[in-house]
Amino acid sequence: MQQLQNASDTQLCASEVLDAVFEVLLLVREQNARQDRKKGATLIHIRAMGVLHKRPGMTLSDLADQLALTLSATSRLIDGLVAKGLVARRIPAGNRRTIALQLTQAGTKLHAHARGEARNALALLLQTLTPAQRAALRNSMLDLQHAIASPNEDTDIVGNGTAALAAGGKRVMR
Repeated sequence: MQQLQNASDTQLCASEVLDAVFEVLLLVREQNARQDRKKGATLIHIRAMGVLHKRPGMTLSDLADQLALTLSATSRLIDGLVAKGLVARRIPAGNRRTIALQLTQAGTKLHAHARGEARNALALLLQTLTPAQRAALRNSMLDLQHAIASPNEDTDIVGNGTAALAAGGKRVMR
């Protein structure tokens, strides 16, 4: 890949990264669509379970923010996952006004299976790259994850994995 010399190069790089991420998401969606018919979980179900896997005890409101859904849509989503025995609601001991969400054993198992299937599909594609290309891609993705998770005063981008874009392209904490 060529060196980025100016802002327009950076814009081009951002566009290419977004295109690649979109293609990966399509691959994951296609893989999960196959599993949907077998397991009865949609991509949004898998996404919600992924968030709850990383952050057990999350509230419905926080989950809605993470999924970029309305509170009512997230509530219906969780109702369905609870009915399927994939998510449990609990009241934390220290705060009876809050309902915490967490994966059940069945939810953890389904999430792990769906993630494994998507990972296997992506691994097949990555086999077409040389070991050096795979290493460069992995390192670049880790760098990008670090940039997203780290505050950056120079660009007014703040992130910790729970940030969202505000008007003007600036990230703000939710």
